[in-house]
Amino acid sequence: MKVLRLRKLRGITQAQLAYACGTTQQQIAKIEQLVADPRHGTLVRLAEALDCEIHDLFYKPNEFVQLVNQVIEENNLDLKREVFASLASKCQRAAHISSFDPLWQRCKVKNNSINIEKRGEKIK
Repeated sequence: MKVLRLRKLRGITQAQLAYACGTTQQQIAKIEQLVADPRHGTLVRLAEALDCEIHDLFYKPNEFVQLVNQVIEENNLDLKREVFASLASKCQRAAHISSFDPLWQRCKVKNNSINIEKRGEKIK
């Protein structure tokens, strides 16, 4: 989820976002740290508070690929040796991409980067 990125882009604190959503700062922190998955009602309030649509709270495949490949490059990772679970963990810390994101299941490794195949075409 992109809640942390969107909140920082808007220049508001966790406490301000929590107030706007009718929840606690601790709950916003858990959502941003990918420890808690918000319920639909919370997603609606998050989208309203962040002035976006619900689907904007989640990574699109091309954003996902770009961020993961950035983590690979910045950490000089060799995907021939890197365990995919370890890559997912590094991406969670560095880019706030959940290790449970369903896009991980569609990742393919090629030339030490990842891409996602969608209906026969690659998303880079």
